[in-house]
Amino acid sequence: MADVKWIKIAVTMFDDEKIKLIEQMKDADGILAIYFKILLKARRNEYRRYFYRISENVELDDNTMAWMIERPIDSVIHALETLEKLSLIKRYGNKIEVFRFWEDEQRNRNTPEYIYWRISVFKRDSYKCKKCSDTQKINAHHIDSWATHKELRFDINNGITLCEKCHKKIHKKIRGDNRG
Repeated sequence: MADVKWIKIAVTMFDDEKIKLIEQMKDADGILAIYFKILLKARRNEYRRYFYRISENVELDDNTMAWMIERPIDSVIHALETLEKLSLIKRYGNKIEVFRFWEDEQRNRNTPEYIYWRISVFKRDSYKCKKCSDTQKINAHHIDSWATHKELRFDINNGITLCEKCHKKIHKKIRGDNRG
């Protein structure tokens, strides 16, 4: 069982417009199979982004990908081009970033709306932690949870600037974690 890897997929994943576009293609099963094969072998980095790579020194060109995925090169080229056009992957020479699009609703913090919200919270709070006044490693914290209050996600009044230390303390209190 050591080789088993699980990924969490939203029930609504196959309702996504990108998947619906792929499903209309004659080779939809092959494209989706390649996407999931890459996804299952991808590793998360410290910034919560997923990357597929063999090693630092191996260029992931079409031939290498066909060999790694064990598919004909024509189908791999077509699948990778399609996945990249739909922003499901991004190729960088020796690695492929894999986007878990079904998590966007919950965790996409790179949208223009989120970035504007975050900067606005920082400006309003003079780039200082509202708990301890620290100005190093600040975070914009949602007072009412991002996950449960969609309507307040980009409301500046639902944000507070916290330093990393105070931000962690707040999340420990929310979880009921008393480990320190």
